[in-house]
Amino acid sequence: VFCRIDVREYGIKVCSIMPGFVNTPMLHSATQNFNFDKCIQSEDIAEGVLYILRTPYNVCPTEIKYRPQYTPILK
Repeated sequence: VFCRIDVREYGIKVCSIMPGFVNTPMLHSATQNFNFDKCIQSEDIAEGVLYILRTPYNVCPTEIKYRPQYTPILK
């Protein structure tokens, strides 16, 4: 089992990124209908990764949760 405590002494940061509905091919193949304009874009997730990488050496974000501002599920 991987543990962030085991690797932090090497300067390795471990962060869980938990996205909601992301506009990806996987979501396009879902059986439910979505408004893809209201989904999170992959570029938004990439910005979160850059945020983690840009934090100071002594700071380690542990979780980032992304949720769409408005529901992308069509009724």
